[in-house]
Amino acid sequence: FLRVQLKSRFGIYGKYLNKDIWIAYIENGEFYLYPHDVVSEWLSKEAWYNGPKSMAEKESYTWNKTPARVKSYLEKFKIPK
Repeated sequence: FLRVQLKSRFGIYGKYLNKDIWIAYIENGEFYLYPHDVVSEWLSKEAWYNGPKSMAEKESYTWNKTPARVKSYLEKFKIPK
C-alpha cells in the first residue's frame, strides 16, 4: 500500500523526508501523486533547494503554483482523468 499525504499545493516537506510517503495534490483540475523523496532529490539536483541540509533551516518548500519546469517533470506522476 501507499502512504499518501493530501496537500493543497506542490511542495517538499522536511517531516516527510525518508519516510516513503507520496504526496497528492490538485492544481487547475489536474491530479498529481508523486513520491516525495524522489521529487525532493530531483529538486535538490536541479538546484531548486539545498536538499535535506536546508530542511534544518526551513521546514518546507511550497509553491502557490507549480513552476513550469517542475510541472514538466511531474507529468509522469499525473493521474489521468
